[in-house]
Amino acid sequence: MRKFSFLLLLFSYLQVYADDYRILQLNTNSIRIGNVQCKQGDTFPDDAQICWSHEQQAIKAMNLKTKRIRVFTCKAFTDVKAKGIKDYYIKSNHLSTRGGVNTFSDLAEELSDTIYVLDNCPIESPVKIDSLSSYLISYGDKEKYWRNLMTTDKVFYLNRELFEDSCQESISLSLYFRRKGLDDYLITDSLIVVVLPEIIDE
Repeated sequence: MRKFSFLLLLFSYLQVYADDYRILQLNTNSIRIGNVQCKQGDTFPDDAQICWSHEQQAIKAMNLKTKRIRVFTCKAFTDVKAKGIKDYYIKSNHLSTRGGVNTFSDLAEELSDTIYVLDNCPIESPVKIDSLSSYLISYGDKEKYWRNLMTTDKVFYLNRELFEDSCQESISLSLYFRRKGLDDYLITDSLIVVVLPEIIDE
């Protein structure tokens, strides 16, 4: 009952507050959104239907209201049978519609979805990152790899270069927050990252 009430409230909110998105990057030359063939730099409303043409097709887009950046993929939309971004957020019950990341628990929930990486993926930190703090990941079975993540103020980044030594299509990571003088804090040990092709030949 609580979940139904939340979804009803979420749907009502999204019906009233429509957002526009700007395309920052595509891994195809263009993509049809609504009745328009869109390219990098174009904007579109979140209720417009995205017409995917390849299973690995992806859009990196910025919400013009919140300035949050996210990669949207054909696979993620297909998994929940979503047509547009607004529809995707409703059907995936995603945190981005619920006020952002305020705690490490919020961050862990945000990262419960698969993260798709084109060039770099910015992720909001619930705490300010200074010279005494950082984020790091570990991954690998036979050989464990540890990587420090690039950060800026309240954002950390998953870059495709981090995974160049992995031949796996899907990579399972552990994510930690490190503060000098304290033990590393495990945020999640089940973060899944998929590195997408930067260019798809159509």
